[in-house]
Amino acid sequence: MLNQVRARAVGLLKTARAELQKGNENGAGRIYKQVARIYYDGYKETKATGKPDKGLLDEAQRWNIESKSLLGTLRQPLEERLDEVPAFTPEPIKETIDLTAVKGLHETKERILNTVAMRILNLLEKPDGILFYGPPGTGKTLLARALAGECTKALENSGYKVYFFNVDRSEVQSHLFGVTEKNLKNVFETAKKYASVEKSISLVFFDELHGLISSTGSEKSELGERVAATFYTLLDGLSGRGNILPIGATNYPTKLPAPLLRSGRYGVSILVPPPDLEALTAMFGSYTKEFPAFTFKINPEKLGAKAKAKSFTGADVKGVFEKTAVRKTQELCNYEGERSLAEVIEELKIKQNILKTKPITDADFEAVIAGTKSSLPLWYSEIEKDLEKAPEAYRAYFSELETLVKQNNERTAAARNV
Repeated sequence: MLNQVRARAVGLLKTARAELQKGNENGAGRIYKQVARIYYDGYKETKATGKPDKGLLDEAQRWNIESKSLLGTLRQPLEERLDEVPAFTPEPIKETIDLTAVKGLHETKERILNTVAMRILNLLEKPDGILFYGPPGTGKTLLARALAGECTKALENSGYKVYFFNVDRSEVQSHLFGVTEKNLKNVFETAKKYASVEKSISLVFFDELHGLISSTGSEKSELGERVAATFYTLLDGLSGRGNILPIGATNYPTKLPAPLLRSGRYGVSILVPPPDLEALTAMFGSYTKEFPAFTFKINPEKLGAKAKAKSFTGADVKGVFEKTAVRKTQELCNYEGERSLAEVIEELKIKQNILKTKPITDADFEAVIAGTKSSLPLWYSEIEKDLEKAPEAYRAYFSELETLVKQNNERTAAARNV
C-alpha cells in the first residue's frame, strides 16, 4: 500500500514541476493539494491498522503548506510559521584526539595538515572548504575530529580557541517547508557567533554531505534545490562570517552537485582510502580496549594481514571484534534450550570471571574473518557505475577515486586467476 501511495504522489509531483516550469503556479498548487490528500489518506489507512506511518503525515503537511504557499492561501506569512518551529542549534565540542589516533594513512594525513596549515596562516582570507571522500567505514569522521584536535593543539599556545561543530544531517533535515534551510542558517550563525570573538576559529563538519546536498535521486526536487541554494549562499558568505572552516565528508562524491565543489565552497577534496596494513594492525591492537570484559592473546600483525587480504575497512574490523566476542561468549556459556532474557543475563553475571580466564586468540578471530565479507565490493560497484555516467570534468576532479576503482578491479581479477 505504501508503495502505491508514493508512486501516485511521485507521478503528480512530476506534473506539478512541469506546471512550475511553464510558470503556472496555481496549477502546481492545486496538484500539490492532491498530493497532500493522497499522503493524508495513506496515513489514515495506516492509522486504522494500529500502526500509523508518521512519515506519510509529515509529507501530507509538507505538500499542504507548499500548496497554500503557491495558491496564496497561507493563513499567516511563511516567516511566522517557521518561527513556530525551533531551529537546530549545534553545540561546540572540544576535541582531545589528534591525528596520532588515526593509524597509517600517512600520505592522507600529510595532505590534510598542509592544506589546513595554509588556511591557518591566512585566517582573514575566504577559505575553501575541505571535502573528505572515499569508501564507507574508512574513518572520515574520525579524521575530522582529529583535525579539530590538531588545530586546538597547534593554536592554543597562541591564545586561540578552536570550536568544532559536528553536524549530522538528520539534525538539520526536515520535510517541512523551509525548516532545513532555517536549520542550516542557524548552524552557520552559531559558528559565526563563536568565531567572531578575537582569536577564535570554528570548524563546521557536515557528515554524509551527499544526503544533504545531492544532484541525483529523490533529493533532486524543488525542496532539494532550495536547500542547495541556501547552502551555497551560506558558503559564499563565509568571507564575512569570521574564521570559519567548513569540512564535509561523503561516501558518494559523484552524487554531489558541481556547484558545491567550486572554489570558495568545497574547493579542496581529499581521498580517504581503505586502511593500509599499518592501520589494520593498529586496529587489532587498539580495539581490544573497547572489550574490557575479555582478555586477548593475539598477534595484531598477523590478523592485520588477514584483514588486508580481504580488503576490510575499519568498520569491518570493528564488526569482526563484535562477532568474535559474541561467539566466544556463546562457547563459554554453552547455551542450550529455550530461556528468557533474564536467565541469560543472570548466567552471564555468574560466568563473567570465566571470560577473563579464557582469552580470545588468533584462531577465534581467524574463524570469524574467514566467514566475513568486506563491505567494499558493493560500494566499488556503485561508484564505478557513477563514474561511467559522470561528465569528464567530474572524473578529472575525482581522478584519485577512479584510480582507486581501477586498482580494486585489478586486485579482483588477480584473485580470480589464483
